[in-house]
Amino acid sequence: MASGQNSLQLRQQIPHPPHPKPPASALAPNGADHRKSAGALLIEETNALVDAYAQILERTLTSQGRIKPEEARSLLVTAYIQRSKLSFAA
Repeated sequence: MASGQNSLQLRQQIPHPPHPKPPASALAPNGADHRKSAGALLIEETNALVDAYAQILERTLTSQGRIKPEEARSLLVTAYIQRSKLSFAA
């Protein structure tokens, strides 16, 4: 029993390691975490795409069948991909 109590006392005396901080490369100049801001950026961009698709879908439904919703979606995706490629090239 004495050795069990000694190991319990030793474990209680050992300090817990502090919570690790993200590496300095993950922090923005103002100290913000890039991972959080990247996530927020993705959410904003996705919401913008959803809004754009909703407007396009509404327009296709009022086009009296001249363009199908799937075709409009394809055009939106193609335009988005092209814009992304051009922004990386710049």
